Amino acid sequence: MRILSCHIDNFGKLQNKTYDFEKECTIICEENGWGKSTLAAFLRVMLYGFMNEGKRDTYENERKRYKPWQKGVYGGSLCFEYCGTMYLLRRVFGDKSAEDEFHLICQDTNLESKDFTKNIGEEMFGINAEAFVRTVFITQNDCETKTTDGINAKIGNLAQNTDDINNYESAMKHLTDELNAMTPNRKTGSIARKKARLAQLAATLRTGEASIEQTIQETTARRDKTIGEREKLIERQRLLLEKQNEISAYKDLEAKQSKYRDLLEEYQRREEEVKWYRERFPGMVPKESEIIAKQLLCQENETAEREMEIYKLLPEEEQELEALCERFLEPLPERTEIEQLLELAQQYDRIVVRQMQTQLTPDESGLLKRLLEKYGGSFPLETEIAQMSARFRTYTQIFNLQGAKQLSMQTIEAVAAEKSKNSMRKWYIVGMICGVVGIAFGGMAFATLETKIGVPIVLMSMVLGLVSGGLFLAGGRKKVQPPNPALDRIRMEIASDKEQMNQILADVEDFCQQYNLVYDENSFLDDLRQLQSDISRYQQLVDRQSEANRIGEDNRSDEIRRRLEQFLLRNKETIDTQNGFYPLLLRCKEKLKRFCQLRDKKEAYKLAYNRSCDNTRKVESFLNQYQIPRENDLREQLSVMLKEVREYEILANERNRAKSLLEQFSENEKIESLSAIQKPEQEISLEELADDLKVIAVRLEELYVIGKNYEERLEQLEDAMEEMKETRLEHDALQEEIQQDNLRYGLLVHTRDLLETAKSSFTNRYTEPLMKGFHKYYDLIGGTDSEFQMDANTNLQILEGSLPRDPMFFSTGKRDLIGICMRMALVEAMYGEEKPFLIMDDPFVNLDEERTRGGLALLEEIAKRYQVIYFTCHNSRC
Repeated sequence: MRILSCHIDNFGKLQNKTYDFEKECTIICEENGWGKSTLAAFLRVMLYGFMNEGKRDTYENERKRYKPWQKGVYGGSLCFEYCGTMYLLRRVFGDKSAEDEFHLICQDTNLESKDFTKNIGEEMFGINAEAFVRTVFITQNDCETKTTDGINAKIGNLAQNTDDINNYESAMKHLTDELNAMTPNRKTGSIARKKARLAQLAATLRTGEASIEQTIQETTARRDKTIGEREKLIERQRLLLEKQNEISAYKDLEAKQSKYRDLLEEYQRREEEVKWYRERFPGMVPKESEIIAKQLLCQENETAEREMEIYKLLPEEEQELEALCERFLEPLPERTEIEQLLELAQQYDRIVVRQMQTQLTPDESGLLKRLLEKYGGSFPLETEIAQMSARFRTYTQIFNLQGAKQLSMQTIEAVAAEKSKNSMRKWYIVGMICGVVGIAFGGMAFATLETKIGVPIVLMSMVLGLVSGGLFLAGGRKKVQPPNPALDRIRMEIASDKEQMNQILADVEDFCQQYNLVYDENSFLDDLRQLQSDISRYQQLVDRQSEANRIGEDNRSDEIRRRLEQFLLRNKETIDTQNGFYPLLLRCKEKLKRFCQLRDKKEAYKLAYNRSCDNTRKVESFLNQYQIPRENDLREQLSVMLKEVREYEILANERNRAKSLLEQFSENEKIESLSAIQKPEQEISLEELADDLKVIAVRLEELYVIGKNYEERLEQLEDAMEEMKETRLEHDALQEEIQQDNLRYGLLVHTRDLLETAKSSFTNRYTEPLMKGFHKYYDLIGGTDSEFQMDANTNLQILEGSLPRDPMFFSTGKRDLIGICMRMALVEAMYGEEKPFLIMDDPFVNLDEERTRGGLALLEEIAKRYQVIYFTCHNSRC
């Protein structure tokens, strides 16, 4: 079996990572913090799931520990080969195992495979997660290993095809726990506790039964004595209660006689008081509500008198009211009418003011006439003026650019002429050089004419002479200037600008001629602005003149004036329109308001006077009705009457109540029978009887409590006797249990010894192959400095000083070295043809330099038979 690749969606700090693994050895060398241990943990979790999920600590609980730092899908996929078949394993992890998703795809068919379940690690490797991390999964600082049930079972299954060893440790643990729980040698053992309980029960039975029987007899005698004494006291109490009832009955009758006399005296006294108050009224007694109603009339009289003082007119106010009555005749103008007239007056004043404001002055009329004459009676639109201003500015810009473009054209022409001149100079220089060389070759020709090279030199001299003459002719001929696009473009722009400027000047002259303007290039823009100002001023004057004509033609002002004058004349108001109609109407309104105030004040005085007289007549009529003479102060007289009526009613009610009580008492108690009461023969007070009964009651309560305590004690003793019987039964049963437990304890001890012997016999069969494998890998890594031995429980020990030593007494590096070799020996013994892959999370980190080289040699040898995935952070271990 081997891993081909894996993809991590999100796991710890790793996100969206894909890794491919070699067939033999894949070394992942990255710096600290890269996530190597996280990747190794991901491979293990994909096969076996999370460990320590029940832990609360976030670090120990792997599901919480590797939860994605950046959120997202928690999980990934693993592609592996097993027995020649390619599988794709995908897991998605939730917050708990019930939310996990597991998918296994057979890559030959791309269908879900049922070959393995979510326990795929145990099903593939044949070992549980604990055995996996003790063999195949090797991490740094955790290289040591010990055989577990799973490891022993895997080795045993390969050797003998039996599963008996699987349950050895659990069986031994169960036996040990059972023996520890039952042991008779410790106080905590169940047999020891039962023996102690048996001794306690025996002691209780020896001393308890006789003592309880004697106590029951004594308690029963005391209880009977208490019951006899209590019965005597109850009889004495009954006799005293009968005497108390007889005396109480006599006292009650005596009290009723006294109460009758009191009720009779109360009734007679109330009757006298009522008779005295009734004589205060000659006729009938008035009702309280009638007197209160007349008191309210008196209070209203006081209010009316105060109103009369307030509303009474002064002499000057009387004179003012008479004058206003002559002015304002009925019907009086309404308030709404005056308000409407005031609004009309304001409207009329606004029309007059607006007409004065819109009327043109003589200067403004002259200005309007001059503007019409200046521009011939027609004005351009604002858009025309703006357009003409923009075109003239365009003309100015083009004119300013003409000079720059002319200068550019002259510069380009000068540069072209200079280039032509330089070209002619070059032709002259080259021709001269050719001439000089030709003359030199000519001299040589005469010197070597008779030799073999003489003819070629003569020919060369002639050629150079012809070339020199041709170059002089070419340099002296006038060159045709090549075309210059930049110069042509500038010339075309200058011509186009001149044409545009002429067109703009023609339009400007036409505009000036149309509107009587004199064209001046320096002041044309100012003339346009002045034209705009004149047009705006002309339009304002024309609008004002039109508004004045419209106001003058409006007839509403005359109609309003006539209506206002009619109102003022009807109300005898002097008409003076110098300040407008509004002040006149406002003054008329104020006089009318004053007239209404004085008239209303006089009416209020009359109403208050009439109300006062009417109330006085009603009170006098009330007094005459009940034959009561009137006094000067009516209010005080009514107050006294009300007080006497209330006293009379209260006393009458009290008399009626006393009479009712007397009649009711006489009827209920039968007064005739009260006179026949007789005094008891033996005189004794109720207080003495009460004291005797109290003493008896206290003693009865004490005897009741004492008797109850004796009853409770007897019940407790009976319960104790029943407990003794149960204790006897428990004692006998416990003796039988101890015998059975002793027998069971002996059987368990014998079973444990037989099981240890069988296990030692079983594991001893593969101890030698394990030691052979260990020595092979230990020698390969270079460890020849120690001797080892292995016991029947596969515990490895080091022989030092002729004594076996546990590896824990040695250095960390040596323990790691021993652990790695032991793990490889276990893997070799556990697996046959289908070899597992090995995951090593830098197990050589604690080895020295020489051991590290040996470890790398071991890694190279292992990779020949196993797929190895090795994680490290240092190049020395690559």
